[in-house]
Amino acid sequence: SKRGNVVAERSTAILKIKRALDDAGIDMPYETQVHLFHDQTEDRDGQPGAQREGWPSPKDQNVKPRYKVVGEEAAQNEKSKPAAKKKTSGKAKA
Repeated sequence: SKRGNVVAERSTAILKIKRALDDAGIDMPYETQVHLFHDQTEDRDGQPGAQREGWPSPKDQNVKPRYKVVGEEAAQNEKSKPAAKKKTSGKAKA
């Protein structure tokens, strides 16, 4: 078939190029894929430009895990709430 001939010729050409590069001592890189699993677990996630997207954190920056930041924010919110008033039943004490 026409498609089969194209595939065969392409394969032959790639092998010839590979062998010529090997004979010349030139390494041909292997195809690689890198998968970055970004799970949004840091304090700067959701801030465009500040997210690392899987790259190592800079040594000069303090990057906190997201769960700690959420916990700190919740604790801060609890501290800033005004104290709740006690409810009275409206009955006069004797």
